[in-house]
Amino acid sequence: MITKPSATEIALGLPGETLLAVHPVVGFVTIAVRNAWHNTRSRTYQRGGGLHVELSAAKAEAERRRKPGTRFVIHETPALLLMSERRAVLRADFHAKNPFGALNSRAVGKFSEPLMLSKAHEILSHWGVHWGYWTTGQAPLADSLLRTWLDEEQAAQAMPIDSSADGPLSHYSRSFGGGYLLGWDPEPNDSVADGVMRAAGWRSAVSYSPQELAAIHELPYP
Repeated sequence: MITKPSATEIALGLPGETLLAVHPVVGFVTIAVRNAWHNTRSRTYQRGGGLHVELSAAKAEAERRRKPGTRFVIHETPALLLMSERRAVLRADFHAKNPFGALNSRAVGKFSEPLMLSKAHEILSHWGVHWGYWTTGQAPLADSLLRTWLDEEQAAQAMPIDSSADGPLSHYSRSFGGGYLLGWDPEPNDSVADGVMRAAGWRSAVSYSPQELAAIHELPYP
């Protein structure tokens, strides 16, 4: 059963959690913007985004954060869903037009090997930038790298990227007054999924033999 880890478990590096699957999925990032910046379409300087696996959850966050003078934009962005037997974490490279496209061949190679969930999680974080898993000069800022831990129901709701479908959208809020839900105007955005597809590779669903699992955990295999 997949559950969200505690703060202590995260601090300890999720010991014993083997990466079993890497899925390219659609993430939804909710950003609050001041009215004066509402018509600015660039994501480069947008901060404080909440990352979700469903558009409805992203809209619900906007409703919770409503206050005078603030509007919202929800960006659909290619993302990576990392799964072990008990954990699932959604990772996004929010500011990039090609999310995770700046991961270098060393990082992508790691995803083609038996790997611990904690190590995969770190490669896609700001620690991966410091450890040389991103192309020099193209590494993202820490604000671009978002994450959210999921429970089993949330992980099941993640929407796979469909290369045959229309491109991702950005949803811009409209207010009808304090007593009404926000309205939303969708517009195409320029995100592409090449980076997440490359990182996931052929291992969008992975299983390991007992010998491989023993090697990951550095245990003797009879």
